[in-house]
Amino acid sequence: MSTPHYVTLADGQMRVWRSGSGPDLLVLPGLIEAASVCADRLAIALPGWTITALDLPGTGGSVTCWAEDIAGLARLIAEAAGRLGLPTCPLLAFDLAAALARAQQEDKPIFLSI
Repeated sequence: MSTPHYVTLADGQMRVWRSGSGPDLLVLPGLIEAASVCADRLAIALPGWTITALDLPGTGGSVTCWAEDIAGLARLIAEAAGRLGLPTCPLLAFDLAAALARAQQEDKPIFLSI
């Protein structure tokens, strides 16, 4: 079962859910699945990975942080990942969050997108 954590950012807090153990996998669950459910589902499907699923800015436990555009949202995600101490790691994005994964690569390629 995933465990919630809160990351304090310059513009608010972001909630993340962690489950499993092993190399890091950062997950952007999209808008149709709760991050906690996504983390649990992937921890079962991908044993041997530490799954970190973010409540996207403006949703769930991340309602206090927001940006006006995709680039701003991508910066918030990168800031959260940095404060979590995540090394360069694979990034998995679902449905509408794929645009954020793409923006991560364009702005500052700190993640390897799978």
